[in-house]
Amino acid sequence: MQECIQRGGDDATLKRWKQLFLTVPFEFEVVPAGEERYWRAGNIRESAVQKGISLQLSLRQRIYDVAGYKMSTEKSSGTTLSSKKATSLYTQHLKLASNAEPVSENFVDSALTVYRRVLSLEPCRKLLEWCDKHFLLGNPWKQISALQALVDRGSTAEGIVYCLEGLVDGYRMGFLDTGDFVISKLKDYRASFLA
Repeated sequence: MQECIQRGGDDATLKRWKQLFLTVPFEFEVVPAGEERYWRAGNIRESAVQKGISLQLSLRQRIYDVAGYKMSTEKSSGTTLSSKKATSLYTQHLKLASNAEPVSENFVDSALTVYRRVLSLEPCRKLLEWCDKHFLLGNPWKQISALQALVDRGSTAEGIVYCLEGLVDGYRMGFLDTGDFVISKLKDYRASFLA
């Protein structure tokens, strides 16, 4: 903007700069040129990226969101909301971040199952909260299909708790990596770490 003013920029260009400054949130700092400015700019940028990451819903939060919306809508309308209709409403009204798992019919069905069979169990709920808090982007629970496989393989409430605790502990200790949390491995009785 300074260069525009010094070069005698036209009114239309100056008005665009004014609109930018009045509508876009930003931080303005005067930092001496050189290394100090380089590091300060990098830290401001990384701080903004971190804020964006922490605002993004985790898989656990998305499950609560979808299950909660479906149950709330059913309660207020007095009718059953099919997974197909819930998916249609999400697709129609919500623009997900590019790296979020799409809300499909399978996602809705699995979210309801995981909500009832995993998140209703206090040890599982607390452990998945712990994963969200401590792993952030490195959280191994990225796909709803992995939690659905946990339900399928764990079978009972005790089995689900046992499997979840074992998987998270193995990941935390470095014996497992995110590749061990994909549906093909979790469902494969020979390749899976699930009992």
